[in-house]
Amino acid sequence: MIHFESHPLYERPEAEEAKNVKQPTLTYKGDIQCVETLTASSLKQKQTWKPFELKTNVATQRGTLFHEIMGQCSYPFQKQEVIDFANGYGYTMRETDLKQILALNENEVYAQWMKEDHQFECSYIISNDDAIIHGFMDLVIWLENETIILDYKTDTVSNGQELIDLYHVQLETYKDALQACDDSKPIKTALYSFHLNEIITLPDV
Repeated sequence: MIHFESHPLYERPEAEEAKNVKQPTLTYKGDIQCVETLTASSLKQKQTWKPFELKTNVATQRGTLFHEIMGQCSYPFQKQEVIDFANGYGYTMRETDLKQILALNENEVYAQWMKEDHQFECSYIISNDDAIIHGFMDLVIWLENETIILDYKTDTVSNGQELIDLYHVQLETYKDALQACDDSKPIKTALYSFHLNEIITLPDV
């Protein structure tokens, strides 16, 4: 038989009342510098409030989808793969959309670029005066004698000059960012217009 010894229960001591000690508030008294963050695309935008809308912006959704297809789907693009990808994105491809995307298969310059060393959605971050500018370059192609930055555009325009006028500041920012990392080769910038089915090279500045 096992015998247990009994011991008196210990009583928890009364908690002492906490002393109310007022801590001094520390205030930073040094120099203050404001750092603003921007993206390359925001540099060309007017700083005004846009109307707030609850409905999905179809043009924005379409543009984002086209960019995703460029980097995620295999090249040359296959019709069914593009349709399936769009369906997974919640977007129903129209015949015009398919025609514009598949037309890129026939672009000889682009086809050659796809055989070279390249990267989609190439990230960057640079300091410009009091601003930190960050973003992604749609496509960067490293050739033997030069580097190409290509930006995809789905805008409906009449000619390439319209796109250059709209986006040259954005492309110049991309170029500055890439030159800061590597200036061993010339860097050229270009736009690909899905509407025009054309690669538009920006003039050197």
